Amino acid sequence: MLSFRKPQDNQAAEELALLGRHAGVGLWDAVIHNGDPMHAQSRWHWSPEFRRLVGFDRDDTVGFPNVVNSWADRLHPDDAKRTFDAFMACLNDRSGRTGYDVNYRLKVKDGSYRWFRAIGGVARDSSGRALRACGSLIDIDAERNELERAKLLDRHAGVGLWDARSSTMAIRCMRRAAGTGRRNSAVSPDSTATTRAASPTSSIPGLTGCIRTTPNGPSTPSWPA
Repeated sequence: MLSFRKPQDNQAAEELALLGRHAGVGLWDAVIHNGDPMHAQSRWHWSPEFRRLVGFDRDDTVGFPNVVNSWADRLHPDDAKRTFDAFMACLNDRSGRTGYDVNYRLKVKDGSYRWFRAIGGVARDSSGRALRACGSLIDIDAERNELERAKLLDRHAGVGLWDARSSTMAIRCMRRAAGTGRRNSAVSPDSTATTRAASPTSSIPGLTGCIRTTPNGPSTPSWPA
């Protein structure tokens, strides 16, 4: 099991210190009193990298002390119950088959919330009672936000949303939309206003006027540079 106390093996101690300070992985350790992690006599410890991930100086044991509430009080209200339930399910399963692997939001020092993933394991006595739990914390905020953005685009894909970070893809989508407009337009050759109304891009800010009307219908769009 992981421990923040110096083990007898110096190499293991050095590897643990390296992991805890430079790998972007926060480590946590709890000695559980009588199976209750929230008990006043349960002892919690947060690694320097754990503190850094939530916005504190690595050695700021005043702002982020080694007590359970340093972490528990920062859980997002929508995530707190399921996070505690998952942790207790892991602790209380004397068979050891229930793991602890959960994503949740923590309030960081500046008051904002970030997404993290916590993974842990438990050391037990001969009867299966939890004696100690420890594990890791990693920042998954960027990945989570990217996933939410992808879901949003997927839900609205049918209305031609585009991402400003991919202008090439945006132009391709607009060209396809313009082509559809040409195929579906059923107007008289001299009906300029009707032809423009039929164009799927005529209502898009910045694109009005990009499609020129000819006697034979809308021409190929003249895309701005």
